[in-house]
Amino acid sequence: MKRILIVEDDIQQLNFLEDCIKNYYKDSEVVCVASYDQGHDALAASIEKKEYFSLFALDLQLTSDSDDRGGFKLAGEIRKNSHYYKTPILFLTSITNEVMYAVSNYHCYNYLSKPYTKEDIVNQLEQLQITGYITNDIIFKDVNQVVHSLTPEDILFVESVRHNVIIHTSFNNLITAHNISFADFLEHGSKAFIRCHKRYLVNKNYINALDNLTNILHIRKFSLPVGRTYKKEIQSLFTEKN
Repeated sequence: MKRILIVEDDIQQLNFLEDCIKNYYKDSEVVCVASYDQGHDALAASIEKKEYFSLFALDLQLTSDSDDRGGFKLAGEIRKNSHYYKTPILFLTSITNEVMYAVSNYHCYNYLSKPYTKEDIVNQLEQLQITGYITNDIIFKDVNQVVHSLTPEDILFVESVRHNVIIHTSFNNLITAHNISFADFLEHGSKAFIRCHKRYLVNKNYINALDNLTNILHIRKFSLPVGRTYKKEIQSLFTEKN
């Protein structure tokens, strides 16, 4: 599921953007805030909870002050985090003479000038889809340098073994040479994956049962250990189901 953060101090435009994006991405979670401080808090919460955003839509000027560049400041904070180094940022503004600054300093995806229409927004979202900038797919190379693209739904669990990461899917096992980490899986599928052990990251949707006596988690034909650190969170999944 795509998570999108909109930061816009004009409430009318904020609601307009939310409607446009929700109509285009039917399964998306759109977080709307109206100030730099709220945007900063939403960004921090996404990192702390590992519920990462797929797209940022930032108004450049977040107060009535003509010199305000809160959108740039927030973009700088976004880019400082490794999870968001390549996440697309779409600037929304009536200030058109700072395009090159936005591109060169914050590697923004695009710069949409106000006033904009629904068609303008949809066009940007379509381009993001076509170019692959916004996707939930997890892209990586295996040990033979073959590139693979998986959705979170393809993956049963991920195992860290010495110098390799083994991705157990519904159809086969793929081995990588640690060019991908557990954090990458959480970034693309924060709602799907949960840590059960220092060596294992599992897809919640494929968990069959938890044996509390042996601390063993059953996923289809696999039996995985549950570490003491992660047991409470794993147990909470069964509480939620009931």
